[in-house]
Amino acid sequence: MKDIRETPLPENNEDRLQRERSHFNVVAQKMSRSTSLKMPVDNIRRYNSPPENTPYALEYAFSLLGNLKDQRVLALGCGDGLDVVILASLGARVVAIDISDESIALAAERAKANGVLSRIEFFNCDAASLSAVPNDSIDKALCAAIFHHIDVAGASRELRRVLKPGGVAVCLEPLEIPSLWKPLRRALPRAAGISEDERPLTMKDVTLINDTIGRGSSARRFGLTFRFVQWLGRSNSKELTQISHQFDAWLIRNSSVLSSLASPLVWKVTRQ
Repeated sequence: MKDIRETPLPENNEDRLQRERSHFNVVAQKMSRSTSLKMPVDNIRRYNSPPENTPYALEYAFSLLGNLKDQRVLALGCGDGLDVVILASLGARVVAIDISDESIALAAERAKANGVLSRIEFFNCDAASLSAVPNDSIDKALCAAIFHHIDVAGASRELRRVLKPGGVAVCLEPLEIPSLWKPLRRALPRAAGISEDERPLTMKDVTLINDTIGRGSSARRFGLTFRFVQWLGRSNSKELTQISHQFDAWLIRNSSVLSSLASPLVWKVTRQ
């Protein structure tokens, strides 16, 4: 397998990291048996210069990333490889990081199946210990649903170190709900696939990320009714998914109360 290198886990938080690695190894093993590796061309093209007012969180993240042609892009927490294949297909030279060796293996298989393996380097390591990535070497970073699994402060420091001055990190993260609604969430069944150690970010966490790396901007919230669609197991319905995303965008624009309940948050951080 090409360009897969392992960095030893740091001594601090080792138990938590091992739990996360074990959890996502199991997830990756299940996915490798149930998902197609080849990605439809249309599923990649939709992320090429999407509109800023898109109702879809990941499309908005790619809008904030901008032109990816020949950019060195860090994929922090590459998971099963869907995002890294899109990044590489749109012209980026990708550095893909994940704590799960099984996820890395699956992502590499997906990259090979889509003809972009040569544009991606894979590193099996903790996001708060990017020793394999040189200082000031990354033009852009995509941090999609990763900070709520990891050491926020440590990963933020590492992102600042590896980003070039003026480089951009785009983050997509679930947010903690307001205190008033927490009893309701605790009464609901725990969603499938959630690891033991993950937790939604607070706005204090978001501020810490921004202040550590540089300057945050362009923040937008997503996800209200679509979360119920997911909970009901109907997210595979293209029509229902489209309607719920468009309705969510309208609700968030027109209600500050509902906006405070929306999650995830997508925003850009520029290294100063």
